[in-house]
Amino acid sequence: MSRPIRMGILGGMGPMATSFLFERIVQHTAAEKDQDHIDLVIVNRATMPDRTAAIQSGNVDEFLEQAVSDCLSMEQMGVGTIAVPCNTSHYFYDAIQSRIHAELIHMVRETVLEAKRTCPELTKLGIMATDGTVSADVYGKECRAQGIEPVYPSEKRQKDVMHLIYDEIKQGKKGEEDRFYRVVSELTAAGCERIVLACTELSYFKQYYHLPAYVIDSTDVLVRCFIERAGKTYIA
Repeated sequence: MSRPIRMGILGGMGPMATSFLFERIVQHTAAEKDQDHIDLVIVNRATMPDRTAAIQSGNVDEFLEQAVSDCLSMEQMGVGTIAVPCNTSHYFYDAIQSRIHAELIHMVRETVLEAKRTCPELTKLGIMATDGTVSADVYGKECRAQGIEPVYPSEKRQKDVMHLIYDEIKQGKKGEEDRFYRVVSELTAAGCERIVLACTELSYFKQYYHLPAYVIDSTDVLVRCFIERAGKTYIA
């Protein structure tokens, strides 16, 4: 009898971030042979409506309907825990979680907790994210719950973040390092002890550049949570 599949990934937001998450899960799972890895289901719904556009327009029904439908489809395959490699989509976390039985790993909450774990005296957390994540204050809510002040880039530097995400990384480019550090420099000057890569495209950027230790990658956090919830050992 085959083992039931209990781990899933709701992907396609975007496809590059989804493939990157899967690759990182494989790389960081302690395994000596194929059979030691995690059985999982990936739904790569590339046609999922843009999350930032849905939040800013208020037209959220199409996104929610598709996200919930895909989660329910995975449940039918035995999935009990689902990772969503898209920070912006966590604006809809409660709406999705309330309509499914599987556990959605709260990527944003886990990332804020990880930042606090690495810096117990953390007072300010810099957030590099999409306009949708910023305008919806997705990270801000979790930060304040932990007594941490969220710090977002200025309007000018936020344009740099969006350019990196949409005009560079989503276009298959590595991303401009100078543009990235203009944002980082502003956030550190504002007193941020930690900075979060709060967009999975920015996590992809990290594979090309060596980033400072004070930069927390939300995808790295999600990878570790996913592996541990699957009952496997995470290797750094």
